[in-house]
Amino acid sequence: MQDNFNFVVTIKNNRYRVYDRISMLMLLLSVVAFAYASFQPISTKLKLFYAGATIVVLFSWYIVILLAKRNNAPVAFRPVLFAAGLAWFIPPYGNFLIAGLFLLAGLIEKQVKFAQEMGVDEDGITFNSFPKFRFHAWTELNNVILKDGLLTVDYKNNKVFQKEIHETPTNLEKEFNDFCAAQLKKA
Repeated sequence: MQDNFNFVVTIKNNRYRVYDRISMLMLLLSVVAFAYASFQPISTKLKLFYAGATIVVLFSWYIVILLAKRNNAPVAFRPVLFAAGLAWFIPPYGNFLIAGLFLLAGLIEKQVKFAQEMGVDEDGITFNSFPKFRFHAWTELNNVILKDGLLTVDYKNNKVFQKEIHETPTNLEKEFNDFCAAQLKKA
């Protein structure tokens, strides 16, 4: 987010686990399909290609998981999804729809796993959500509170946004709440 906010609150993102499971299922299906294709009555070049694609996908899958564990970071399946997606283009078993889905999954992975943030300034609050930023002026809000690791945004249209955040020091929590209360009072 931009540096011109008074406060930036990082919201915990648990959505990436679902995305990781879907990615692993897609990769598993690819490995099975490529291994199956390598045993079909097709040309020797295509058999070798599909056998190689199976090995490349499995090996790169293993490497990205190993690197993520070593660096204590979320797994980035993007390179493996791209490799599998490119292999899906090759005829006679090539499928452009499936290949497109793999390439799309690889492209959106970074945005799905990106930590959602909320910037707070004198004008209102801004969320960095996909595909664009969402801005809410103070006049649209009843209350904004940060307490015990939980961010609550109460809108005037009876909607409530409530999410866990990454740890925030208690003195910063009070300062944030005081700032929001002052802005709401002005609006």
